[in-house]
Amino acid sequence: MNRHREGKSIGLLTPYIIERKLYPEEIEEHLGKHYKEEQDSTVSDCDSIIEFNESYIEVIDNDYFDKGPVSLYLFGTSVGFMGFGLFCVIHFIFVNQIYLMILFFIISLLMSLLMGKFLLHDWFKKTHYPVRFDRKNRLIHVYQYNNDIISLPWNDVYFTLYKSRFTYCLIGHVLASDYETVMNSFSFGRMDDKAEAQALWRFIRCYMEEDCTEELSQIIEITLPIAEKKESYLWGVLCLSKMESWVYWVLSFWIIPMSVITSLPRYIGMQTCKIPQWNESVLELCRYDGNGLVNKNAGNNPDDIYRYMLLIQSKERRNEILNRREKAIKDINIKLSEKYGSGKV
Repeated sequence: MNRHREGKSIGLLTPYIIERKLYPEEIEEHLGKHYKEEQDSTVSDCDSIIEFNESYIEVIDNDYFDKGPVSLYLFGTSVGFMGFGLFCVIHFIFVNQIYLMILFFIISLLMSLLMGKFLLHDWFKKTHYPVRFDRKNRLIHVYQYNNDIISLPWNDVYFTLYKSRFTYCLIGHVLASDYETVMNSFSFGRMDDKAEAQALWRFIRCYMEEDCTEELSQIIEITLPIAEKKESYLWGVLCLSKMESWVYWVLSFWIIPMSVITSLPRYIGMQTCKIPQWNESVLELCRYDGNGLVNKNAGNNPDDIYRYMLLIQSKERRNEILNRREKAIKDINIKLSEKYGSGKV
């Protein structure tokens, strides 16, 4: 998508343009809330879930997994400009070029401050910006990047796919009364390809529209342990080095060292950030007594979570997870077949 169009830019690391018309590609990739028969009926949580129960599901923002590499780049660039500025001061003093010394020092200082300003978009903010889908009240609660919390009717939000340079995410637009002008936006989830993004959308749609929360819970293997505490250094390394498939292990000679390098600025950023807190209104609307059949949170994550993240589980354990997920998807399709006369979500 072309981001350099008229409108106001919002967002943390990924800018979203608002106060403009829907782009043609957003209309083409529109995600409907009602059942639609498709050839691919895969449903996936894409490891984007923070909490899951019968009242609400909380999903991570799409910038969460990018914390670290961006910080390293911005911090390194800022320090680099400062070093270049000091070099210019020393060099031009020796050659008696005071005007050039002042010019290059000012340029270096301004560039260093600019990189530092962008770095503050990642540090001293919030550890993450969750989106909560309130099934009970059919609302969406969004923790925005400016720390405002908004609650939107599920039926009033326009959902579409958003493609950045290397990844996809799901984006929700708040439209004006003309149903084509974007007034606000929020993003959630982070996927490597379009198929994964569509699978996560089917997960969200089924949760909000269908009666299959128990089946959906069987698809979830882990929830992100960040709702009530800051992530540990080890968890940050795991997030950065997460192996999505065996292909990633072929590139492990690059992925693992880079994950270790970028884990330090990620950890610093997370320690300087605060954990987002929902206001009393949202907490009251989403109150859950914990006695339901479905309740997924960090407290019941599997003991071998690090093996899951690095894709080094035993063959038996992998097959167990795969079979459970396949059965859950099959059960969902059976329910939809009985309801709609077909078996796709």
